Amino acid sequence: MQDAKMHEAMEQFILQRLNDHGSNESPVLTDAYAQFEETAHALLATLNDSQRKRYQGCVDAYSLVDGEALQFYYRAGFSDAVLFFTEWRKM
Repeated sequence: MQDAKMHEAMEQFILQRLNDHGSNESPVLTDAYAQFEETAHALLATLNDSQRKRYQGCVDAYSLVDGEALQFYYRAGFSDAVLFFTEWRKM
């Protein structure tokens, strides 16, 4: 039961932190996303209909990868922090 409560608490915490960071990105990250979006729009303007469909597939795949990478690394970092603190308390 404790594991289930801890898991639920971790899920809620991670979701909240992801939302917090998403609404308060660093200027460097904001600029990088803006540059990517500007370049992507410039490319899109040069494509024909068939190429646009492939482009949209790439955009969708990138969005999935970006979201999953964020989730994965945030969870890994949080997991490492929990492990560190629980092991540290045993010392």
